[in-house]
Amino acid sequence: MSNINDLLNENLNDVLKQHNFYKLRKVQEETLQDSLNGTDIIVRSSTGSGKTLSYLLPILNAIDDSIKTPQAIVLAPSYELASQVYNVAYALCKDLNIEVALLIGSANIDRQLSKLKNKPKLIIGTSGRILKLVSLKKLKMHTIKTIVLDEGDRLLSEKHLNNTEEVIKKTLRDRQLVLYSATIDDLTVDVAKTIMKSPLLYNIKEDSIVPKNIVHHTFITTKRDKIPTLRKIISAYKMNKVLLFTSKQTDANTLVDKLNFHNKDAIALNGEISSIERKDALDGFRSGKYKVLVCTDIFSRGLDIEKLFYVINFDLTEDFSIYQHRVGRIGRTSKIGTAISLVEPTEVGILSFIGKNLNIKFDKKGLQDGSVIDQ
Repeated sequence: MSNINDLLNENLNDVLKQHNFYKLRKVQEETLQDSLNGTDIIVRSSTGSGKTLSYLLPILNAIDDSIKTPQAIVLAPSYELASQVYNVAYALCKDLNIEVALLIGSANIDRQLSKLKNKPKLIIGTSGRILKLVSLKKLKMHTIKTIVLDEGDRLLSEKHLNNTEEVIKKTLRDRQLVLYSATIDDLTVDVAKTIMKSPLLYNIKEDSIVPKNIVHHTFITTKRDKIPTLRKIISAYKMNKVLLFTSKQTDANTLVDKLNFHNKDAIALNGEISSIERKDALDGFRSGKYKVLVCTDIFSRGLDIEKLFYVINFDLTEDFSIYQHRVGRIGRTSKIGTAISLVEPTEVGILSFIGKNLNIKFDKKGLQDGSVIDQ
């Protein structure tokens, strides 16, 4: 395709160079031209592959400084993902002198109203808060040229679909709609086609849809021995920071209690806690105050933790896409990561199913005298 310098405006190219960005990644290279052309697109690309910049670059390239109202919206299904996207966008927007606003339900609405007075041209947020501000006539939508559905499969699921459609309906019909996710099935595509204009479907294929720089270790254990095995694994790998996933909210709190009883410095992140508690948990984990962050699957997308090299699946799920999103928290931007699964003897078939669908190899491990051994 054409050189990036030929596709993007001079100002944006200069800012990208300041951020040491010179070469497009695969998803960016394959979708950029259609995005710049205003085409509706559906993009399936693996976690950590560069999806965020893939849709931000065309948006920032098209921003018209003479228009003092929002020109693009990035819609996310969770506070965490919206905040993550905002951080990426803000780093570029501040050097481009483009005002960007983060509008999420967990934040103070008065502060958001104040930010809207700065006339942001890019809005990033969750549907509920965006619709609230539209209903208050504080957010104008008639100049929106592009709407991005990040983690679009979730935004078009039964839980989020009504709000997603309502946001889209507030804009004019000639706007562009783009959808990105690591996991897009036929149902998502069918729903998307009802709200998009003849979208192009991109399936960005890689050798593995899970980053190749992740190794996958498994420990066979009984249900009764899971927690003692978990403690030994944390010690054997000398983990200073680990993301621990469990499918059940009640298990998350139980795991934290049992890990802290053995001085493992754990904290839970689940749907029951407030936004303030959630922020404190994440800040504490990032700073090193907590070594183990126990999460439910609602947080398997959108978490971006620097210097995170370990993910533990305390229990398996038959939905291989959940495994993909869980382990996608590591191995980002080519960094090495280790995904560890505690597997009960009756779950070996599930493990085989996950490996086949995600094209990954599981290495069976064991523990001996406090060390990890091959089995």
